[in-house]
Amino acid sequence: MTPGLMPSKTGEQFLAAIGSEKICNLDNVEPIKQALRYAMALVGLRAQNLPNEHEKMIILNHIVKYFGGHTAEEIRLAFEKAVNGELGLKSEDVTCYENFSVLYFSRIMTAYREWSAEQYNLLVKEEPPRQVILTDEQLDDLHRYDVEMFYQRCLNGRIPEKTPDYFKRILVDDGLMKQEDNLVAFFVNRLNAGSKTIYVNQENK
Repeated sequence: MTPGLMPSKTGEQFLAAIGSEKICNLDNVEPIKQALRYAMALVGLRAQNLPNEHEKMIILNHIVKYFGGHTAEEIRLAFEKAVNGELGLKSEDVTCYENFSVLYFSRIMTAYREWSAEQYNLLVKEEPPRQVILTDEQLDDLHRYDVEMFYQRCLNGRIPEKTPDYFKRILVDDGLMKQEDNLVAFFVNRLNAGSKTIYVNQENK
């Protein structure tokens, strides 16, 4: 850090969160469970509405698969920022309505990703340029995010004729389409089927 340019309290929280062990590198899921319990307490989820063991396993598997490049501390930070109204979400999007689901969790984390990108850019301006090397899993996670954001724009009726080549590669790798399938047709079929997301709610496949 350049002398005289210290990160704000928010920047310090962010640096601490992203500096802890990545979810994809954890030996067990206990830190994720603890972060989820903290998040559920923050949003006021009552004991009788806590996810059952099967639902918890679905949420944990989703986190490991699609948010493995983040840390358990980032989950805590994401929900802190969400309930404080710092992620740009509407109050109804933050309220879980006693249903802490995969869709709800992903909504918060997607907003956090956008917020964290802004935070990272602010910190980069304060530091000398440095090379950031992503792992294959982190890169795939970013690609999945790009696909999801692209599809959300498609919901507004805009489907570009050209899409990045890596869209098809990650969708094929994740088993959502076959290599011989047409990518544009894939998005059109999802839209015609009424799917609201690609990755957030796999029940809509």
